[in-house]
Amino acid sequence: MRGTSLFTLLLLPFLSAASALSLSGKISVPSPDGTVQTYALDNAPTVKLDDSTWKLTFNVDPSVVLNQAHLLFEAESGDVTLPVTVKNGKGSFILNPAKAPQALLASSGTFRPTLLLSTMADQIAQPLGTVSLPASSLKPTPRGRHDLPPRQGEPAFQLLPELAHTFQEEPKAIGGFKALIGVGLVVAPWVLLSILHTRVSPKYTGLSTYSALFLLSLFALEALIVTYWVRLRLYQFLPIFLPLSVVSAYTGKLALSRK
Repeated sequence: MRGTSLFTLLLLPFLSAASALSLSGKISVPSPDGTVQTYALDNAPTVKLDDSTWKLTFNVDPSVVLNQAHLLFEAESGDVTLPVTVKNGKGSFILNPAKAPQALLASSGTFRPTLLLSTMADQIAQPLGTVSLPASSLKPTPRGRHDLPPRQGEPAFQLLPELAHTFQEEPKAIGGFKALIGVGLVVAPWVLLSILHTRVSPKYTGLSTYSALFLLSLFALEALIVTYWVRLRLYQFLPIFLPLSVVSAYTGKLALSRK
């Protein structure tokens, strides 16, 4: 018997928390003549708030531990859930149009409030009639992402241009005609030199070693330029052309200064 009594005492807090949830309360709405109209929760009215307030007071068993205490405001623009403070089994909520929560002001303004209470073992959803806020206190409903009005004469949605990317084309090979023009420009000075040489007829005394080296370097330069026009790339041409130009300049200086 003593063990059973001790076990019962240990279970008392849990049995209390799991007891049936009971609710009592009222809704108070001041009337224009200064009196306060009171309604039972089961007979909640349809109220249009102008300068008055909507007050909900309710009681539950103080020994009951609530897991949820909220007011659900159902509206066409969307539902709004607000918490309700319950202390020592007593809870209250006052809806004043001048100080209403922003979530209620940014809505359609007409709500069907429901009191939601629950414990681990029981729950209550008590409808509380209908409440309407004055239109002057409401804020414009925020537009959705796709609710922007179309411009005058334009559709609300239109196709965007298709994205396209053009890759850089491969460099084209030099045509035969352009290559011939380049070869002609390179050979033209030598042709002119040959023509002038036949008309001037200078006395030929033979080439010195430095002159021969100079002419050989010039021929090498010309051959390199012709090859570049036909098949070489610029990055292949420059590493050979630059040192060969230095050699040609140096041998030319020696050929002019020495016989």
